[in-house]
Amino acid sequence: MIGQHSEVVLFYEAKRLVFTRIVSKLVVGNTLCVPDGIDFKQKPPGSVLSYSIPPLEAYLRLPNRRLILVVRHGDHVVAALMGRDGMPFEAASYRWRRAVTVMAELKQRLQNAALVVSYERLRAAPEACLRDVAVFLGLDYEAGMLAADFSLLPDGESAGLEKEKFDLAKRYPAVWEKYLALCGHAASPREGGN
Repeated sequence: MIGQHSEVVLFYEAKRLVFTRIVSKLVVGNTLCVPDGIDFKQKPPGSVLSYSIPPLEAYLRLPNRRLILVVRHGDHVVAALMGRDGMPFEAASYRWRRAVTVMAELKQRLQNAALVVSYERLRAAPEACLRDVAVFLGLDYEAGMLAADFSLLPDGESAGLEKEKFDLAKRYPAVWEKYLALCGHAASPREGGN
């Protein structure tokens, strides 16, 4: 999506920078998944969840950094992780809870240097969302950004769990409030892609 822009090079959970790809690019980015590949602090060496990429605190020290936070409904995340990866509910819900907690803190700390995008709106109105992302990054929108195969984006309907309601609001009310706050900050795609 944004990585299809002519002025952007985007790494996917890169553990090291590939400098030959960033020459002459206006925007350089790294797609990171919280909490699997990155968190605020570096984990101790040898820990089960040791991280070999820089922690978020290192990214936050970069000049002119901007973060795009993609938030997704917890039921969809949990259903996808349970169905696709065979994760038990507690592990799947932990990943969603931790991601929401980290994104809420990032939005609080960075304010206007963090853009929240709703995953559901991205699927429903990709052009409008990508136009908002381009504006946020100071880029002109390019139609080629839609060249990404949106059918590859997970839809949350996995292994018969698509109708499942996990009562995340009741189980984890504090995290649910953070999720709702993030949704309130989410960029509203312009209707019709204007």
